Amino acid sequence: AEEAPDPKYGDGTGFRLITHDTSTGHFPDIAWLIESFPNARPVLRSNNRNVQGRMCRQGVGIAVLPRVVGNQIPGIRRLELPTSPPARDIWMGYHRDLRRLQRLRAFISTVSDHLVNATA
Repeated sequence: AEEAPDPKYGDGTGFRLITHDTSTGHFPDIAWLIESFPNARPVLRSNNRNVQGRMCRQGVGIAVLPRVVGNQIPGIRRLELPTSPPARDIWMGYHRDLRRLQRLRAFISTVSDHLVNATA
């Protein structure tokens, strides 16, 4: 939440973390979060980034969110930390027969522009 104090990087004492359910695989950004705040206590696991963001807004804890998600949730703020979380690749698949379809090209352009602008 916006009014909460910043956690101390490398510590996290007194803070809570919102993470993923890692039974579905390893998430480098979650490992980074836990390493960045080793004394913070995990309190919620959700594989839905929107749920994580809403829980941050409610003051439940700290989460790693894509900027495209976090920028759209009023009441939360981005923490400025000495290291950044690992980047994530985004893949978009479509059938090669559709590569010249104007609707698809427009969609790809819109999504790409949105993601690029969300990281600024």
